Amino acid sequence: MHILLKYVFLIFFCTTTHLGLSQAKLDSKSLQEDFSILSDLMIGISPNLKMSQKVQLDSITKEKLKELENYSMTSLDFLNFYSEIDFSAVNGLDEHASLFLNKKDLKIMLEGEHLFPIPIKIIGKRLVVNSEKAVIPYGSFIDSINGEYVGDLLQEFNPDSNTFRTRRMEQQFPFSYVIKKGKYKTFKISYSQSEDKCQTTKLNGIGLDSLFIINKKETIYPLDKERLDKLINTSYFAKQDAYYLQLNSFSWDKDAGKGFFRGLRSDVKNFEKTFDPIFDDIAEKKAKHLIIDLRYNTGGNIRIPATFYSYIAKKNFIEQALIQIPDFVFPHKERIVMVGTGRDSVQREKQVDKFIKKYQRHFEESDSSYLWEYIKKKERQPKKNAFQGKVYLLVGGYSVSASSIFTALFKSEQGGTIVGEQLGGSHHDITAGTSLTYLLPNTKIKVEMPLMLCTYSEEVHKNVPERKILPDVQLSEKEYYNYVLHKKDPELEKVLELINTDK
Repeated sequence: MHILLKYVFLIFFCTTTHLGLSQAKLDSKSLQEDFSILSDLMIGISPNLKMSQKVQLDSITKEKLKELENYSMTSLDFLNFYSEIDFSAVNGLDEHASLFLNKKDLKIMLEGEHLFPIPIKIIGKRLVVNSEKAVIPYGSFIDSINGEYVGDLLQEFNPDSNTFRTRRMEQQFPFSYVIKKGKYKTFKISYSQSEDKCQTTKLNGIGLDSLFIINKKETIYPLDKERLDKLINTSYFAKQDAYYLQLNSFSWDKDAGKGFFRGLRSDVKNFEKTFDPIFDDIAEKKAKHLIIDLRYNTGGNIRIPATFYSYIAKKNFIEQALIQIPDFVFPHKERIVMVGTGRDSVQREKQVDKFIKKYQRHFEESDSSYLWEYIKKKERQPKKNAFQGKVYLLVGGYSVSASSIFTALFKSEQGGTIVGEQLGGSHHDITAGTSLTYLLPNTKIKVEMPLMLCTYSEEVHKNVPERKILPDVQLSEKEYYNYVLHKKDPELEKVLELINTDK
């Protein structure tokens, strides 16, 4: 189960020793209540679990629940306890599900300056210093922390080397460390510069506010952070006759375009109004190559991938999307604090009922679930101004959800060359759509559960059977590190080199 702790860290399912954190401990009864509610949500809402998997999951959680008898622990200990559960036998748990705490709650739980102080970038199984203002020189390899080899720590925190977790870990490593290893006021760090002799230093931990400032202002990667706040960025590389288009979301950015009518139009229309002049500009520049960058695109409206692809399509293609919900009777409805996004915040139970009725009218009841043909099967044509040159698609660990759909469509239609690392998400059975956010009564942890299972076109699933797409071109760890050391964009530089070679 890919449980993500927003603002905090990723929960990983592996055994770990936790040094107790100073915070008020909850009694066994309170812990069992929260654990039971969390288990009910997983079993009752997860849209891609079969009945046999639900039975299996119920058995696993009941056994774990017994361990909480006559036991007390803090909320952070509870998160660590939950992370120890081995869910590997149950496939298909929600990829989008998350547990999270806000910054205020985090500060209370962490109480002090105990966070790992060095910004890092992960390359393979190595931590690389990601700041020129850190005590340890930029680009140095961190070999061990408090006597533990970094490779072992990363294996413990991310046992299946999931690329989405890896990229999230680059900012969330300090949280993972304090949860898995406990509070440390100082960190003994062994490091080396390239092939130089290993050196050791001891650094004080930092507080939460300091960590946020460092991640925002002092890290080298990601490069051009301000560009990530924009929906779309474009550049033109005249030497390579290459047009670069970075799309950071498949959901319309309300600040991306001003004007009353843009606010009223659908996402599809807004994107088309934005893409049209961009592709007209590409044609005007007579670009021979197009570089599409989805490395920081975590998804959005599933109607947009096919719309976007129609601007690079060479022939007609099929679009279809089916949405499934197991049931409209949700467990622990009284614990729901939010439906969907922040503007849909729920205050009363009747608002939840109103939401359920609003969505249920789209669905038809089948044998064991409710179905909605969200996008009826249709044949899409290339846009009149569709790009006809060679296309390169940049992807990475952050490419999930609708980005996975676009990448699968791109590969299915042989749209061009995919460059980067394995996608963080899968295009098969995507949990998506509106989610419900619950508040656990005792630990005060929030749980976000996606309600819907999205299945894309049969043609794409047939042509791209792998669960998570591997790119056509991957950089070696040595090659990637060399780019990082010189503060260059690894995947983009690789593509520009490929274009130069092809000439």
